[in-house]
Amino acid sequence: MPECVSNPKYAWIMAPVDLDLYLDRCKDERIAAKLSVESDDECPLLVSENITRLAKTKLLDMMAGITKIDGAAAAAMKLDDYDKLVDITLRLRAPFVKNVLTALRAA
Repeated sequence: MPECVSNPKYAWIMAPVDLDLYLDRCKDERIAAKLSVESDDECPLLVSENITRLAKTKLLDMMAGITKIDGAAAAAMKLDDYDKLVDITLRLRAPFVKNVLTALRAA
């Protein structure tokens, strides 16, 4: 008896027929939720995870002059260490970021 796949991260082990049904359902749900993607076959979650990854890399590259660790070097770290580096880097940067909401309320 085939195993039941209940976690979307393991969709790749589904039988082709089941995968097609799953992907059609995902597309229907994406459309119903009005989530936009560039290509019809893209997953909004994967797109957002990739954008987040790229933003973290850019942050680390931007702050490499201070931290001495750029995005490429950080990519080789253990995930926990990588997350800590991003957190510390954000904390270093935070005091220099203006609160946009305060500026908008004042206008």
